[in-house]
Amino acid sequence: CIMNGGYLAATQTAFQNSEVWSVIRKAGVTGEVWVSGTQLGLQGSWIWLSRNTPVGRMSGYTNWYPGKPSNAANSGDNCLTIGVFNTAMWNDRQCTREYPYVCEYYAPYSYSFG
Repeated sequence: CIMNGGYLAATQTAFQNSEVWSVIRKAGVTGEVWVSGTQLGLQGSWIWLSRNTPVGRMSGYTNWYPGKPSNAANSGDNCLTIGVFNTAMWNDRQCTREYPYVCEYYAPYSYSFG
């Protein structure tokens, strides 16, 4: 993502999660997809790496699949995916697994004065 001027997506609100899920479905992707959530080096404390903010901080929103994140000691499940069981819910996975990913790009602001 960074090489193309973007970042891994952060779904900080229900609206953002819905929008990202819609893009994933329209692209025909099935299964799980990487977004920027991680607890790597922060065991038990999830952050949106692309924003450097704690998961759930912006609006209190999280969308973990029931029983997730597992946070099992030494499980290695330190990165966040969306799309578990073809739903818009989140899962914790080992960061070394290969999945498609979703990038986000910041649009430049446009102003008009009259």
